[in-house]
Amino acid sequence: MKVIVNINQHEDNILISVYSYDRSKVIYAFVGMFLAILWAIGGKKGLKSAIALIFTFICIIYLFLPMLYKGYSPFLSAVILIILITIVSLYLIDGIIILNYAYDLRYNQIINMYDIGIEIMQGVSGSIAVILSVPLVSLIAALILTYKKEV
Repeated sequence: MKVIVNINQHEDNILISVYSYDRSKVIYAFVGMFLAILWAIGGKKGLKSAIALIFTFICIIYLFLPMLYKGYSPFLSAVILIILITIVSLYLIDGIIILNYAYDLRYNQIINMYDIGIEIMQGVSGSIAVILSVPLVSLIAALILTYKKEV
């Protein structure tokens, strides 16, 4: 197995140290195996998904990191990159699809669909649980901290 060494020279002194093992071939093999499995299982869409993943990696290395090094806002840079990657990935995987089936259904039909109703109820109940957990935990903590044991 190969190693990566770090060589520093200062005047007449040379310092050589082992930085790490060279794992690049193993990493490339794993990535290649993952992409091949994605292609084998997903077929044409799997290949397009692999291309979208490669595009994402390239965007992070050649757009996002340079934007950070140049001092751009990490949040704004991430949002811009996410929008770009989402648009390109969706286009690569499915192309342009115009969905208009929702317009053909009435509101009552959509809201009463099983999947839609379940998602709404799960989202609302989860939000209620989060909203109520903070004051409930605060109340319990206040009661525990102010509880005086009588002798």
